[in-house]
Amino acid sequence: MFDDVLQSRMERIAASRARERAEQAQQLRDIAALVDECGDWPQTAPDGVPTFAAEELAAVEIACALGLSQQTAMKQVCHAVDTCTRLPGAVEALARGVLCPIGVLILAEQTAQLTPEQAAEVLDRVLLRAAGKTLGQLRALVRRAVAAVDPKALIERARRSVADRHVALFPQDDGMAGLWALLPAVDAEHAFHALTALANRSVSAIQDGQPDAEDADDRTLDQRRADTLLDLILRPTAGRDVDMQTHVTIAVPVDPTTGETGVAEMRGHGPIDADTLADLIARATDVRLYAVDAETGTAAPHIIKPSRAYTPGAALARHLRDRDVTCRFPGCRRRAERCDLDHAIPYPEGPTAADNLSCLCRFHHRVKTHTPWGIDLDPDGVVTWTSPTGRRYVTHPWNHLE
Repeated sequence: MFDDVLQSRMERIAASRARERAEQAQQLRDIAALVDECGDWPQTAPDGVPTFAAEELAAVEIACALGLSQQTAMKQVCHAVDTCTRLPGAVEALARGVLCPIGVLILAEQTAQLTPEQAAEVLDRVLLRAAGKTLGQLRALVRRAVAAVDPKALIERARRSVADRHVALFPQDDGMAGLWALLPAVDAEHAFHALTALANRSVSAIQDGQPDAEDADDRTLDQRRADTLLDLILRPTAGRDVDMQTHVTIAVPVDPTTGETGVAEMRGHGPIDADTLADLIARATDVRLYAVDAETGTAAPHIIKPSRAYTPGAALARHLRDRDVTCRFPGCRRRAERCDLDHAIPYPEGPTAADNLSCLCRFHHRVKTHTPWGIDLDPDGVVTWTSPTGRRYVTHPWNHLE
């Protein structure tokens, strides 16, 4: 059924990636071993105290061998020593191809303030579900594991991270530059909604002033946001008294037996501590909380009758977005609120019902509709994709506890 040449090519790509991961794991082990050996190198110092740490000597050697700066080599050395010492299981997972090098780095960074026992527990939780995850999914998975193992760490990291807020300028090609800001999540959410409201208001103002202004402003929403941001910074009297509507969705894990609640999660941002949640509820225009099963992590099911219409009703649409949270194509993390609600079996042959609808971003919706990719959606919301080369990929309803 599927092209043997394409299947063979995909197998070679996967095999070469597996070899690459195994070599990267061995490199971490070799760097850590080199540091141990450098500690025995003789050093001449007047007071008998070694002038250089073993890590520094190893970094000098590696910088020359690999054509790296001393600073970059030192980062690699420290990462190798830290990972091989605290998280040897992560190095082993890299060797098996379960984790990628950046995934190992994420684990090391996120567990840096935990005890060795807590870090090991986080690793165990992550490895249960790490296979096939993108970096974005893996980062969220690690954050949830840290929050589950040590809820206080979530609060402490949030407190410390506020001190890291900053704005940076990144030169780009073709006369462009990037302006990037690291901000507290609640403030960033409000700022983005305000920017969007102002950008949309600029179009309304043009149309109100010109009866034939349907095509007066052909800028995309992203372009209008960028222009509005510059107006606010360079012309600060523009855009005041904006009528901002901030809508946020919060998932709350509930134990089906005891009714006890766990760490809440802000859709699009991940776990949040109680203080941040209270601040968010106080400041947002609209906050919607929904329950997720504390055992399975999936949104609590709702009995919603199928519709005879093509477009799902409001209750069904909310349930689908709570169930899926993101586009259901493998690896895609576009928010469900920005996705189409797609019929797996095309309407009207397929019903407008939860077991025939899933969230797909516009790009992957087009992939499903116009290419040989196949989709199968079972009653539990599990989606199985079949690629044109015959490879199968399974995505599950969003697990808020991963």
